[in-house]
Amino acid sequence: RRTLRLAVLEKEPAVGYHQTGHNSGVVHAGIYYAPGSLKARLCVEGLELSYRYFEERGIPYRRCGKLIVAASERELPGLDALHARAVANGVRDLQYLDPAQFAKIEPHCRGVRAIHSPHTGIVDWGLVAQSYAEDVIAMGGDVLLSHRAVGFQGGPDFRSGVGIECARPG
Repeated sequence: RRTLRLAVLEKEPAVGYHQTGHNSGVVHAGIYYAPGSLKARLCVEGLELSYRYFEERGIPYRRCGKLIVAASERELPGLDALHARAVANGVRDLQYLDPAQFAKIEPHCRGVRAIHSPHTGIVDWGLVAQSYAEDVIAMGGDVLLSHRAVGFQGGPDFRSGVGIECARPG
């Protein structure tokens, strides 16, 4: 028996209207976040879950990998620090590549050494957000477009302890 309902408020007339639909589209492997941080853990755990979701929903994506290149010898300590951070975060299958190896992946790239992250990819996060909205609706929730939260309040009248005041369209 369901006792809770979910409503997603979106102040814009479409899902993914701003940053979600206009970012670089990277599916991050977890390289850059501080080891032990929530962001690092969620990124590493969410990588394969994201790819599985894209497959299940027929969302186009590319698991194209990523090269992080040290352009000169003086950039090598920073590259090594990124590699250590990624390993500490549990990022899988990272490899150091020499220039001949990374030229096979990207012939126009120049540098002294690179880290190859084969599981990094790209996707249209706007499409993903639309798919999430469809999932919410399919499970009985609501996605309310052109609604923005204008206030929050708590009190005994609300089972959850929090009420949301919403500005309606128009």
